[in-house]
Amino acid sequence: MQPYLRIEHHVLRDGANFSSVHEKMIYFLVQSYAGSDGLAFPSHQTLADAVPCGKTTIKTCLQSLIEKGWIEKVKRFDRHGGQTSNGYRICLPERVVSRQEGGAGDDSGSATCRPQRKRG
Repeated sequence: MQPYLRIEHHVLRDGANFSSVHEKMIYFLVQSYAGSDGLAFPSHQTLADAVPCGKTTIKTCLQSLIEKGWIEKVKRFDRHGGQTSNGYRICLPERVVSRQEGGAGDDSGSATCRPQRKRG
């Protein structure tokens, strides 16, 4: 685990693409749990304790982040085929991807799920 989390300024300062401060904080927390492959596995309770808020708020915000394309839900299964807890993959908003690839980007807030590359 890295001792810090790098957050792009325009994502941190963005007041339009997140529905609430809870949603923004949950996005950053999930990002802080992500490994080098971009996958994170924090429980709803772990996130609720860190924000702090209730698990219902966590579930609502995670669903909203999934619908907006900021994260992707990854179903996990045990060796017998039974589903275990979900994981989450951090996605880069399209305008961030466009800027990194030399494009102009836009402020539409649309996202493409491309695993975030860890820097460090």
